[in-house]
Amino acid sequence: MLLIAEGNQHVAQDEPDEAAVKFLRAETIAKNETFRESAAEYYLDVRLEHEQLDQLFDEIKSSDDMHRRLVERAYDGYLDCDTEELRRLLTNNTAETNVGWLTGLAGWAAFYSDEYEDAAKRIDQFLRWRETDSAAAATDSAASGSSSSDSQSSAGEDWMNNDDWIDDAAESLLATSMLELRRPLELIERWPDDHEKHSQLGSHYRKYATDMEIAEFINATSSTASDSVRVQQFVLGAALLWRRGDVDTTTKMDQKAIQLASKAYSVDHEYITRELTDRFARDLVRTGHVQTEMDLTTLRIDGMDDRQSVLESGLSEAILIGDQRQVDVWLTHALDTNAAPDSLNGFTRFQLGEYFLTQGNKRRALEQFQKSVLASENATWDRARRLGHVIHTFVQLGEDDAAVEWIDQHGSSDEEIPGRAIVALAQGDFETLQPYLAAVPKETAIEWLQEQPLATLLEGRAETAGFRRLIESYPIRIPYMPAKASGFLLLQGKIRVNPDTLGARFESVLGEKLSSTSFSNSAANDRKDATEQWVYESENGTRIYVSLETCRYEDKKTPAWLSERLRGPTTKLKINISDSRPDPVRRLFEIARAIANQKAIAFRWPDGMDVWSGPDLCDQLKWGDRAPTQFAKSSTELVMIADDDEEDIYIDINGWKDKLSQSKEELTATLSVYACGLTENIPCSIQRVDATEYDIYVTPHRDSIAHPLVRGGVTYTCGPSQLQPR
Repeated sequence: MLLIAEGNQHVAQDEPDEAAVKFLRAETIAKNETFRESAAEYYLDVRLEHEQLDQLFDEIKSSDDMHRRLVERAYDGYLDCDTEELRRLLTNNTAETNVGWLTGLAGWAAFYSDEYEDAAKRIDQFLRWRETDSAAAATDSAASGSSSSDSQSSAGEDWMNNDDWIDDAAESLLATSMLELRRPLELIERWPDDHEKHSQLGSHYRKYATDMEIAEFINATSSTASDSVRVQQFVLGAALLWRRGDVDTTTKMDQKAIQLASKAYSVDHEYITRELTDRFARDLVRTGHVQTEMDLTTLRIDGMDDRQSVLESGLSEAILIGDQRQVDVWLTHALDTNAAPDSLNGFTRFQLGEYFLTQGNKRRALEQFQKSVLASENATWDRARRLGHVIHTFVQLGEDDAAVEWIDQHGSSDEEIPGRAIVALAQGDFETLQPYLAAVPKETAIEWLQEQPLATLLEGRAETAGFRRLIESYPIRIPYMPAKASGFLLLQGKIRVNPDTLGARFESVLGEKLSSTSFSNSAANDRKDATEQWVYESENGTRIYVSLETCRYEDKKTPAWLSERLRGPTTKLKINISDSRPDPVRRLFEIARAIANQKAIAFRWPDGMDVWSGPDLCDQLKWGDRAPTQFAKSSTELVMIADDDEEDIYIDINGWKDKLSQSKEELTATLSVYACGLTENIPCSIQRVDATEYDIYVTPHRDSIAHPLVRGGVTYTCGPSQLQPR
């Protein structure tokens, strides 16, 4: 224990070598398993954090336990290191014949270095070693003659120490490596009955394989007796037809895949069928194949086993891309058919409500929000959000009395705070709200407030004295404020943008005057990774967030034209629309098109997972009667290369508690406030740390520019990840 404490002291003094020696010594001599575990993890943390791979492998070359820990970190997704350097060291430290934990680590490093041949070889060796090692352990256990009572007493311990998940993770990487190497038949041979791997094959080939590669796979498996493989034949056959523009035959092929999957897959694999259904409906919407109810009737949607899933997925996609005609067609069919009237789930109803709000149709939005609350499968965790939107829409319509009547009828009778409190909150009537909150314990009142969709309910009311008194009485955790629509442009090279020039472009598109305010995302003004950020606002309520940063992107899995232009620095210009005015997605595309000059090389719309690129990018982004997804490429992957030169300093909650107790004067820090995909840093004072509830009480020194609910001089709570030392 003393050695661990001494090691932590060296960490605090930025002495990694001394800390590593202490931790490794503690791991070696500790008899208590908990101490030994802690020392080992602390040791790996300090060496990896300081990128000291050479020292690490020199010090643990004989420690099988440490090798296992590294593999666990790697396959669990939190081993952060230079994979090329790791491969070099493992090549020097492992022999081909000595298969074990380091073989698995080498395979992982090869995979994430895009060396799929080497990855497949080493991961395969690792998995076979794991299988042999497990079999040997079972044989030893049987030979030792363990008693029944011994077996029962160790059952719980074996369950706790089960590391079969490593095999699952390794198999997933091996399967992907095989597919990257275009060896689908090897995948099927290795996993002849694995529905998940077969689905992985179909999805990967549909996205990345050429027409010839798909045709070769279908021909090579034409005599298969496996229904699971036949499903993927239909999936890939449909993909070929889709690329050739034969929408009618593609649709029939997709339906065959769904029909066979419904019969072939057990309950455990229903999610694969749902994925096929979602994609089928998505493709129908994106092609514009469905223009009337008769089109859906012709497709025999009502005869499909997953009829409701198809309708819900189709509606969700039509809502996403803003296709009003298809929203009406799919919704009308879902409600009018005799097959299953009015069976839409609560989530889809809520989506419809949000959609109708963006169209300015509050009456239809209210109807859908109400039905989302009343849906039989309505999830308890989402009830507060759905109720909040019902009441907010009533108030927006000026029907406050109807809101009270509705919440009295449909609110839960066993709630400690009655539904009428939501009405008072939406009205901004904090005097009426106060007695409801005062009637319950303070912790209950705070929890209730935090469950509400505050960014919606308190829109335009955060500057009132009543709101300030409310938050002063009940310090809430700062809520995240999501964007209504967001996307980003990539510009070739390092580009500087004048905010006034940018604002003028916005004004020409939106037809209104905008003012801009800049805000910082850096805890220190000299940080070279600081992003330029502005919020543009109008008197009509328009609110647009823009950020600009220089970054680098990988040039793999992108079209040749784009790949060539990603080989140098790029400028990322993010656009986030947060207001409640109509058609946020349409406005996003119109704004992006207005600023897509000759330097613009790509546009990414995260909501649709689509990327537009090419010399005609400006034309591609033109809004017709919906998002121009016909020009997008879902197979294009934009992966930003992380810049680890400067990292934020993370202090855990106990660290802040210690700092506060040791401080002889006011303890100040930098508070990160998240709004619409951007971060604003604000100086604050730390008032109290509650390590048990994981709450740090902070008081911002000024109002937030990005987040309307964060006011200077008012105390909120936050987590340690939102704070940086000043």
